[in-house]
This record gives sequence, structure tokens and C-alpha cells, in this order.
Amino acid sequence: TAELAAAAVRECRAGGGRAAVVPCRSIVQALAALAVHDPDAAWEDALTAMTAAAVGTRYAEIPAQGTDAIGAAVGAARSLLDGTEGALVTLVHGPGTPVGLVEAVVDAVAEAAPGIETAVYAGAPVDLALAVGVE
Repeated sequence: TAELAAAAVRECRAGGGRAAVVPCRSIVQALAALAVHDPDAAWEDALTAMTAAAVGTRYAEIPAQGTDAIGAAVGAARSLLDGTEGALVTLVHGPGTPVGLVEAVVDAVAEAAPGIETAVYAGAPVDLALAVGVE
């Protein structure tokens, strides 16, 4: 939560450390931020790059319960790709992901945007069938 993150930053700073929170609303935004992290960059430059990557990642999250998860995920991916020039689609699935969902989204991405890279990871929270990010 935001309160927990703010408390961690305060604690770090109280101990003489440097800390900031990169604004992320989805796991795919956090992955985008981590992907551009450069440990050799100046702290401010690294923070700026990570924040830009997170904020620049369009995303959708498909709940594990109560929806046609496959249809919702395919529709979300197509919508996120519509009219964009994204370079990467990131899919994060979890334990509640229906069989065939990831494959259906990968196929839909390949059809909608031939040549775009798709990365697939496990690790979505239990309440999500899939998180989809386009950056």
C-alpha cells in the first residue's frame, strides 16, 4: 500500500539512505521499471528512467473470478495494442489463470501486432488471472 511504501521511504531516509517510490499500479508497470534500472546511472537518472517506464506502460488486469477471463484478456490485449507502436507486451499470470488463457493472448498479440515481442512470467496475485502490459 501507499502508506507502507511511504513508511519504508521515511525509515530509509531516517537512517541516512536514499529512497523513493516508483509509481506503479500494476505488476507489469513494476517489471517495466525494473527492466530499465541501470545500477551505474546517477540515482536521479535511474529514478527518472524507472518512473518513465512505469508510467509509460499501459496495462489491464483480468480478475481470476467472475469473468470470461480468456475473452477479457484477449480483448484487453487487443485494445492496449490498438493504434500503438508498443515494443513489448508483458503477460503475468497466476495460480488462478485458466488453462489456455496465456496461449490465447500470445496468439492474439501475434495476430494484432506481428513482430512485437511478448514476455510471459508467473507471479500474478491469486486474485488476477492475468496482468497485461504494453510498453
